[in-house]
Amino acid sequence: MTKLCEVKDGAFYYIKELSTLDEAFCNALGGIISVVANEVIIKLNNVAKNIVQGVKIKKVYGKMWEKISDTEYKIKILQLMSGITKDFVFELEIPNINTEVGDLDRDHTIMEAIFTAKNLSNQNKDGECTL
Repeated sequence: MTKLCEVKDGAFYYIKELSTLDEAFCNALGGIISVVANEVIIKLNNVAKNIVQGVKIKKVYGKMWEKISDTEYKIKILQLMSGITKDFVFELEIPNINTEVGDLDRDHTIMEAIFTAKNLSNQNKDGECTL
């Protein structure tokens, strides 16, 4: 039952005694009213160029990642709730840099994360950040 619920980001509550039904109901209802965004998509793009070219995502951790191409991954979240933290982990492979790196060559963008979601008014919201 838990696996079925995970397909749609739901939760399964086993109720052994009827007297604990109210706890499960309150927990489920609390989750519904704390939703702040729906249809959340996070795209991670490898944009490494020049001196950092060759940096790539070596490994992702967790079932939520979907590989789009060698340079792009995507995560879909059906609902995002207030007060809940989501952490996503990936491992980068960074090749050796055999040239001298000057002060102007130290800041490079390797990855770009693009976030899109629908708020409770069904309006699209988006943002981005870089690594």
